[in-house]
Amino acid sequence: MNTYSKNADINYLYLTSDCFVGIFLSAAFWLTGALMNAASEKIYVFVFAIFETLYILINICKGLYKVSAAYPAGGLITEVSKTFMLALSLCCFFFGTMPESGGISFLRIFIYLETGYIFYILSAVVSRRLLKKDSLYTPRALIVGSADSAERLKDDIGSSNLEMHVVGFICPEESQTPGCAFLGSLGDLEGLLHKYAIDEVFFINRDNKNSLFKKYFEICALMGVSVSNVVSAPAREGLYSYSGALGGHTVIKYHRICLNPAKRLLKRTLDIIVSLVGIVITAPIMLITAAAIKLDSKGPVLFMQSRIGMNGRVFKIYKFRSMRADAETLKKKLMEQNNVKGGFMFKVSDDPRITKVGKFIRKYSIDELPQFFNILFGTMSLVGTRPPTMDEVGKYQAHHWRRMSVKPGLTGIWQTSGRNKITDFEEVVKMDTYYIDHWSVWLDIKIIFKTFGKLFNPSDVV
Repeated sequence: MNTYSKNADINYLYLTSDCFVGIFLSAAFWLTGALMNAASEKIYVFVFAIFETLYILINICKGLYKVSAAYPAGGLITEVSKTFMLALSLCCFFFGTMPESGGISFLRIFIYLETGYIFYILSAVVSRRLLKKDSLYTPRALIVGSADSAERLKDDIGSSNLEMHVVGFICPEESQTPGCAFLGSLGDLEGLLHKYAIDEVFFINRDNKNSLFKKYFEICALMGVSVSNVVSAPAREGLYSYSGALGGHTVIKYHRICLNPAKRLLKRTLDIIVSLVGIVITAPIMLITAAAIKLDSKGPVLFMQSRIGMNGRVFKIYKFRSMRADAETLKKKLMEQNNVKGGFMFKVSDDPRITKVGKFIRKYSIDELPQFFNILFGTMSLVGTRPPTMDEVGKYQAHHWRRMSVKPGLTGIWQTSGRNKITDFEEVVKMDTYYIDHWSVWLDIKIIFKTFGKLFNPSDVV
């Protein structure tokens, strides 16, 4: 790609407009505070600066500032609203964990930003629609495709936020029945580009007609007219998809994981913040537990074991030792008593390997506190799926692997759903895949609160 045009897809008007909204909000808040002789207004300006940075970074991750990012009517407002609430939540969470934030009125920030929310909506809509009107310099497009497919694409362009005026369409084959907006056939392309002052041509490439269209791609390129190759592929049930470019190749990607870059960033940010807070708060408990384990039985304080993480990555999991030092050797003798069908997981009622201290720390999940370090280092997440052992994975069937398509978690749906009563591994897989397919911040928060509930009523925890 030419170095001078690599950023041609960025809507700088929209990006600049959002920056000015943030500056306006900060200045207005500072000015009102100065008029009221409020000495603490500087901290609010800092809060708004953090919010504005988060808001713009999330929009960049979502591709919202791309000119080619098309949204149907109302879709753009929905995306802006999601970004706004996400940035607001992160900002409040960040300052809420700071000891110096006691003087900050989060209600005041929320009310003021809700007013600013209107400006962010206007920034998005106006910057996207400013050139949408049929003016002299509105981009003019021509569609190459059958009448039906061209009409559908024209409708999609018209209902989106793309700045585009569709002049008409031409058929790739002479035998096709012309429609009301029919302008000619492929042989007429060069003349039509001149006649209608076309800026962009959409080739509807449903049947992979690259060899047929290649000549006409080159004509457009030679004349400086943009080309959009509209490709399609069979839909796959239960899969998300998006298209992109890899060198000179158009790539359509199918995936099960619904976490886009912004969501991954949010989840990782929460993991880092919560793990740091968790380590600080539970440090005294961990020190007492370490001393109790050392006095109760021989062996190391920490139990480190190789587990399988996201998509088969091997990592070391940290736990407080709750079993005898020779637990792994005794496990072979206890395999016949395994409660989980098929041997995909290992769980024994009244496991004789567990020590006295081990029973207590397992009951209240204290043995898992060192996993805050796993979360901080990035090998685990706060909420996810249970990390299997290497021998368990060796028995997996293909559909079992999907539960490892995300990072394993300290807690999860299975852990909060009465795990002692679930002996069918397929049920565990169903719970894990449900979590993967329906992930959201609110689902994670719900699971975290349910986990706390289990800690205070630990009948299902062993």
